[in-house]
Amino acid sequence: MPPESGGLYEQVKPLLPESMKLEYADYLKRYFNFGDLFSKTEADLVALNQEFTKYYDAAVKSKGFSIPASNSASDNGGWMVQAIYMSMGMRHDYRAALKKVNAPVLVIHGDQDLQPEKASRIYADAFPKAEFQVIQNASNLGSKSCNELDPACC
Repeated sequence: MPPESGGLYEQVKPLLPESMKLEYADYLKRYFNFGDLFSKTEADLVALNQEFTKYYDAAVKSKGFSIPASNSASDNGGWMVQAIYMSMGMRHDYRAALKKVNAPVLVIHGDQDLQPEKASRIYADAFPKAEFQVIQNASNLGSKSCNELDPACC
């Protein structure tokens, strides 16, 4: 669902250091250049998706977090991501479909999440039987080191 904040790519932009903002703008132009899409290989698209990690990592670090190392993301993306964009567009509003879900739903938001609370509440408002909870000192951004959280823990 398209949040007012513009989604993940727009949420990352203001958190980047000034030295990365022009480079990020260039990346977004290349990433969303669908006119050039069919000249790319699967490997090209995987690399383009992986490149986002550099910007996401910088944005997360600006909020005092780090993303955990992952060994399973090495070949994420490629045509799969592009197929999603082509099948439903870069912005797709799921609210009508979610209104049909009759099961209880718990929507949680960490008060340190990159996504604003208002954007998370859009999901809770979409489900007829949703409960919304904010978890203090929590984030979907990654983790802080043990010393940053509690110097006595190590």
